[in-house]
Formats: sequence, structure tokens, C-alpha cells
Amino acid sequence: MQLLSTGLFYIGGSVLFSVLGLWLVRKFAPYEILEGHKEIAGFIYGILGTIYAVILGFSVIFLWEQYHDAETVADREASQLSNLHRLAQALPADRQEAFTLSLEKYCRLVIDEEWPLMDERKPSARAHEQLLEIWREGQALDPQTGNEVWSFLTRGKIDSS
Repeated sequence: MQLLSTGLFYIGGSVLFSVLGLWLVRKFAPYEILEGHKEIAGFIYGILGTIYAVILGFSVIFLWEQYHDAETVADREASQLSNLHRLAQALPADRQEAFTLSLEKYCRLVIDEEWPLMDERKPSARAHEQLLEIWREGQALDPQTGNEVWSFLTRGKIDSS
């Protein structure tokens, strides 16, 4: 909402400033003087239009790159969460359930809380805390049997060195 009001303020202010300038020129400059400069004014309008088009083009490219970067980060995070969920399948049932519930809780917090807060450029403390909880749970995983170690090495591609 703040972006909308700021945009309307700047656009409305620019239009108001332009109309005021036009009114002042028409009021104080006689028609004969204006008539003699209309050819030059056409070239100036052409140059200003070109400059505006270039600035607008760069703005669109810049915003598109930001959108693409955000999309890439979201895809990467979703892929990593999917990999963690697959890795959890190698855990014993009790630890598997707790770990997958932590992953699902984090996903819900990101979708329901963090993304709306990102519109306001605010972080979600709850989502961050849940991510730290997943990290702590992952650090606490300690494969005990040979099958668990082998499962982690083959499914998670963890380096054994």
C-alpha cells in the first residue's frame, strides 16, 4: 500500500508540476514568440521521448532481473527442502517423523507468514527460528548402524572423508 501511495504522490506531483508550468508559459508568453519556436520544440520533445524510453527500458530490465533472482532463490530453497525430506526417509521412524514435521512447519511458515511479510520488507522471526530448529535437528542426527550410515552416504551424497 505504501508503494501505491508513494507512486501516486510522485506521478500526481509530476503531472501537477507540468500543468502548472504549461499554464505559466501560456499566460506570460505571447503566441507570436511560441510560434517561432515550435520546430525546435519538436526536436526537444523527440530527444526527451528517447531519453524516457531508454530509462524505462533499463528500469524494466532491472526489475525483471530482480524478479528472476527472487524466483531462483525460492526454487533453490524448495529444492533443498525436498532433498532434506528425501534424506529423512533414511531415518528411524521416530526421528523421521519429527524431522519431516519440522520441515513441513517451516514450509507453512514461509508460505503463510514470511512471503506476505516480504512485501513489507520485513523478516519472519518465527520462520527463521524454525529454520534454526531444522539445522539443530540435522546436526543432532547421528547414524548408529551400518545401514543408517550407508543410507546417508548414498541418499545424501555426504562425503565420507
